[in-house]
Amino acid sequence: MTSDPHTMSQHNLMRCFLLSLICVLTTSLVRADEVKVHFDRDIRPILSDNCYTCHGPDEQARESELRLDIRDEAMVEIDGHFALVPGKPEESELVRRILSDDQDEIMPPATHRKKLTHQQKQLLVTWVRQGAVW
Repeated sequence: MTSDPHTMSQHNLMRCFLLSLICVLTTSLVRADEVKVHFDRDIRPILSDNCYTCHGPDEQARESELRLDIRDEAMVEIDGHFALVPGKPEESELVRRILSDDQDEIMPPATHRKKLTHQQKQLLVTWVRQGAVW
């Protein structure tokens, strides 16, 4: 059975197009499955419960210059690091600290009464990746 080369070329082109479309849609679906993280609903409770004691509004209790209760304050550079770099969790000190295994760096500190759950850590990382929208 012989086939027209032009028809075979069209089939190959169509096959490539469909495979490309599937790849694009699959990638889009994976991103679409990522839940949009909302600051007030998802992030503020985590920060309030675990971080504001040392990085919140109470100047007397604050353990460092970093404040996480005010967006502009959370985005400033301190000692050559940025706690939050919207869209770049790999450059955000907050993400590095919450994921650290080093007892001298992990946040909240080992001496803190509460620890972040795996889900809370993932929400924080996702929030930063999504732009750390307040």
